[in-house]
Parts: sequence; C-alpha cells; structure tokens
Amino acid sequence: PEGARGGPPPTPPPPPEPPVHADKLVIWDVSHNPLLGKFGKDFKLNPNLKVFAAQCSHAHGSGSTAASGGVVSLGTLSESFFPRDSRLRRVDVSGCGLSGSLPDSLMALAHVREVNLSGNAFVGSIPSEGVVDARALVSLRVFDVSRNKLNGSFPAALASLATLRVLDVSRNALTGSLPADDQLASLRWLTKLDVSRNDMEGPIPDSLGKLARGNLRFLDLSANRFNGALPNDLFANNLLTHLDVSGNDLDWSSLGTG
Repeated sequence: PEGARGGPPPTPPPPPEPPVHADKLVIWDVSHNPLLGKFGKDFKLNPNLKVFAAQCSHAHGSGSTAASGGVVSLGTLSESFFPRDSRLRRVDVSGCGLSGSLPDSLMALAHVREVNLSGNAFVGSIPSEGVVDARALVSLRVFDVSRNKLNGSFPAALASLATLRVLDVSRNALTGSLPADDQLASLRWLTKLDVSRNDMEGPIPDSLGKLARGNLRFLDLSANRFNGALPNDLFANNLLTHLDVSGNDLDWSSLGTG
C-alpha cells in the first residue's frame, strides 16, 4: 500500500452508520473502539434508535488515542444527525474530538434522558431558546458538556427542567451569572451541579442553598468570579459531600449569621 512505501496513509473510512432500514435496532454502541474517519454530513440516526453510544475516551481523557497514535476526531455533528422524531433515550459521544457547534436538533430530543458530550472541542453557545426550546427536554436526567470550548451564558432553560439529576458544564468558557432563583428552584431532584472553571460571575442565588437542603450531593462553583455571600443553607445539608467554591470573590463574613 502507498503508506508502506513512505507516502501518505490512506484516508480512513467514516465511522459505521446505523442501518437506516433496521427498524428493530434500538441500541447502537461502538464505544471504546479505535474509531477513525469522520461522521459524514449526511450521517443520520434511525428515529427508532434509543441508545447511541460512540464513547471514545476513558473517564478523564479528552480524546481517544487510536492505534496510529493520533487522537480520534470524528468531525462534527450535523443538524440532520438527530431526527426530529427521534426516540433516543441516551446519547454518548464523549471524548471523540468532535468540533463545531452543538446542533439545535440535539436540544429537541423530547425522549432523551442522558446526554454526554464531554471531552470534545465543541464551540459556540448551548442551544436553549430560539430555534429550539430546551424546555422540551422533559425526560432529561443527565446533561454533561464538560471539557469543551463552549461560550455564551448558562442556559437558563436547562435550569427549569425538574427531571435533571446531573448538570455538568464545567471547563468551558461560559460567562454571565447563574439562573434566577425562580428557575433554579425547579431543580429539586438535582444531585450534582458543576460549573467550575468557566468565567461566570455575580452572586450565588439563595435558591441554590435551598437545593442544598434537598437532594444535592455535589456542588462545584470553583475557578469563576462569583461574588457576594454564600447562602447559609449550603451548610445545612446532611447529604452534601462535595462543596468547592475556591477561586472566586466570595464574602465569608455572613457565615453563621443566618
């Protein structure tokens, strides 16, 4: 082959596409394989598929190393990637070196329960209002877009989803403040909130302290520019096992006075 004679290696084929006409197929998982190539612009999931997983990395990686020694990059997710009538319950393409913006169609998956896009190179904002309304994600329990290059504000629409258990947007470039009290109050089943290592600012809403009195076990607001006082309710939760607010501009003088 040409590569063996010192020339450029052949272009790898695109990742295998789930058969469009396999109407009975509900789980398509090719995770932890040496995937090469890129998703084609016409790559489209079968609407009946319930699980689509192509996880390329280990838990703390930011890309999978293929047999050739390079970092896997599966290209971008086109707008047609997720059909509007999709029955997807779980999407996991973490650590695949994906780039470009998040497709609006992702935020229109009414049946999805888990979305894991962590450890990629996505840019732009998280679609939440406008073309799509993230409040349509009425079944969403896990939303993880950590370790990307996303910017813009924290999507307030996500904070209104009462079904959410895990919300992780850490290690991006998000700006602005946390959602208002009345929006955060909807997250009564939330167990993990991680917004660490962004560029967010403003006070910590009192309602976040009230969440800490509920089911919240993990809260990381570190390495931002939050200011003001910490809600005293944060320290009144017997379930909270992880609290990190380091690297901010918080005022500790009010502790113990509420």
